[in-house]
Amino acid sequence: MSFPLGARGTHPAKFYVTLPWSRIRELTNIPGISRIYGGLAATWDMAEFLAQELGQPCPRPPLEAEVDLEAEVKAFPGLSRYFDLKLNEVARDYQKEDAIFMARRAYCMNCNAMRMGKTLESLIASVLIDARRTLIVCPALAKYVWADEIARWLKEPTLVLEGRGGDIARRYCLTCMARGRVGKDRAEKCPDCKLRNGQSRGFRIYEAKDMKETAPGVYECRRHGRTLQAEPDLRIQCKECLASIDTAIDESRYVCVNYDLLVSQQGADAAGRTYARDDLPGWGPTLGRHSFDLCIGDEMHSIRGWSTDRTKKGTTRRERFNLVTENIPRVWGLTGTPIYGYVRDLWGQLDAISKGALTSDTGLPFSFHQRYCLGHRGEFGWEADGRSPLADTELRDRLRYFTIQRPRNETLKNLPPKTRQTIRIDDTRPSKAMRFGKDEPNSGRIARLIKSSFEVKVDHVVENVMNEMAEGNRSLVFTYARDSAERLAKAIERASNNREHRTRMREVNLKIWRVHGDTPTQVRFEQSRAFREHQGAGVFLSTIDAMQIAISLGGASTVHFAELHWQPAAMLQAEDRPLAPGVTGIQIVYYIVRSSVDEHIEQILMPKIETKDRVERASGAREVRDAFSVDDDSDKSLADLILAMTKNVDLGKYAGDGELDLTD
Repeated sequence: MSFPLGARGTHPAKFYVTLPWSRIRELTNIPGISRIYGGLAATWDMAEFLAQELGQPCPRPPLEAEVDLEAEVKAFPGLSRYFDLKLNEVARDYQKEDAIFMARRAYCMNCNAMRMGKTLESLIASVLIDARRTLIVCPALAKYVWADEIARWLKEPTLVLEGRGGDIARRYCLTCMARGRVGKDRAEKCPDCKLRNGQSRGFRIYEAKDMKETAPGVYECRRHGRTLQAEPDLRIQCKECLASIDTAIDESRYVCVNYDLLVSQQGADAAGRTYARDDLPGWGPTLGRHSFDLCIGDEMHSIRGWSTDRTKKGTTRRERFNLVTENIPRVWGLTGTPIYGYVRDLWGQLDAISKGALTSDTGLPFSFHQRYCLGHRGEFGWEADGRSPLADTELRDRLRYFTIQRPRNETLKNLPPKTRQTIRIDDTRPSKAMRFGKDEPNSGRIARLIKSSFEVKVDHVVENVMNEMAEGNRSLVFTYARDSAERLAKAIERASNNREHRTRMREVNLKIWRVHGDTPTQVRFEQSRAFREHQGAGVFLSTIDAMQIAISLGGASTVHFAELHWQPAAMLQAEDRPLAPGVTGIQIVYYIVRSSVDEHIEQILMPKIETKDRVERASGAREVRDAFSVDDDSDKSLADLILAMTKNVDLGKYAGDGELDLTD
């Protein structure tokens, strides 16, 4: 198997030269450059730089050489299946180009904006390369979305892995599409789900509940009748059931698991020492027994974190992902927000897809941070919150070799334009006391300030939403806190039952949905589908973190942000939930209370949006920045900001030196 840009973990551009050891060490500290016998090697994105440094002619990257692309595409092993599935008829032109881009690489990042069809592009690419076994790793909420998309476009049943115990696997039912019911108006229970209640997401392969304790230390498998003996607290599994899971994985073309299930559950003994629980090992060991042709990592920004704490070694999402993909030849990452707020967010994603080739061989981000993020050792440890000039030039040039990131206005001409509006509200309430306890943490103080400003917005949000419902529209309302979402849902329900609105709301068939972090992922998926399929007016209330990824909420014409998120990428993700063909226009509305904690959040938000815009050239980030139209208050001191935020609030006596620190 050959790849034009080289396999994962390799540096294909070779330079044979004799240099002093100090110079070699200086160059190999640069991400993407390594030492080989007789010289240096680099990834193709760093070949030109290294050639200039060594004074040698630059070898020509294979993807830039004159090749017959059409002939190469015709040589894809899965081309016949591509036409049989009629994917050529459903994919847009840019999606076909992006699929070819991905199919020709061992590793790449698809960073197209949300709702542009990254899932379909990666599935088309997997068909073109004729991947026999594909592992999809994604957040828990996205598992059902992937299974639904694979069933829709490829007519394949996805094997969905569940449970931290690594013992629950389900095939996504193609008959009912995980609805549990079939027939007209879905009145009949699905005959293929094989569960009486009809609520299955597919056929159950095996579950630990099949093991029944018949006597102390004696267990019987209900499915196979096998009797087992084991010591208490040990993991009990039937070998035939385990074999059925292994067989199911080997026979499935697509296997889907979420990041959190790749590692064992941690426990702690009486001395506080942590250990991995044998009864909850996660799916990592099982998946390690199987070979895959391809791994697709969805929402890759979720593995951007890193840690040098030895007690956490092997438990971060990036390390779990790297462990599972160690021997997988192709790894493609998908994310609409590669930079979540800082340039440093790129390191974990690039390290995972390239097996360290684009970053460093040490598995640590320090050299990447120093070169692109102004990394340095600060007072409280390593800091990398900046953006060096090389991030705007060299790093952006490197990304084009293995990253797809098309501007939205180029690719989604048929989708509706987004218009943004910021409603700034004056707090006319009389001043009231809000006293903070001496030992109250700053996070608690900020939460109380956010809640205080939210109280001012409730009536404005409800009024705007009810006006839209009266016209028969559908709207999304996002909050930051769960309590805020519950409060708004109750307020909208009361308003819809008022004599003034009651008759009209019945005419437009108003329905209200609400989700938050405590809502199970399956319920979120089912509620989002019910919202999309609902005929009539509807309001979908959610916290930003609960529905910022994967799920489509097509059909909504307005998105209201009653509260802001600290990260611009989270807000951009939430903004794009309703984007879908057929929507005539989307209005994004932000609610800001003047001289409140909202303006402090803006102070944190705007620099991150600026970074995202500079490095990614992201039009969405630029539009958000313009919509807020925030004056440059960077010279204001923290004390000035606090006074402005709390001019209507009696804060009482602060703890400590009398100052409230809102930077936590």
